[in-house]
Amino acid sequence: SGEASPSAWAAIWEKAVLMCSLGPVGALCRAPQFTVISLPETRQLLRAAMLEVATCAAAAGHQEATPDEVADRIFSLVEKGAKPGLTTSTTRDVITGRPSELFQLTGGIRNAGVALGVPTPTHDLIYAALLPQERRARGDDVYELKG
Repeated sequence: SGEASPSAWAAIWEKAVLMCSLGPVGALCRAPQFTVISLPETRQLLRAAMLEVATCAAAAGHQEATPDEVADRIFSLVEKGAKPGLTTSTTRDVITGRPSELFQLTGGIRNAGVALGVPTPTHDLIYAALLPQERRARGDDVYELKG
């Protein structure tokens, strides 16, 4: 019928928990994954972003586990795989001033949250904080930084 199976949707959402959180949080912090998970404040920020995506997945009916269980499982995978200096492409793009996937990743979760009635305050903050740089990188807002 061309529709994804329930298990395929669960896998897609689990990948979103990782991709839509790790890159944008790393970009916001301007830090590699190991650093993000090593500091209590940024660790909590990443976990909060993951929980919002997992909550959207649950609201869409695509997760059997609780949002907390999903976020914890994906967070554990990040902990196991994080190495000093390892970054996502989104983090590197933001740090180097190139256009990133902000609209697709964080913007996508914000849109899903609106559609599903799920608040996404962490993703809203990430989006707002990275938007000026993203607009500059895309040439939509040209400005110089002067001191």
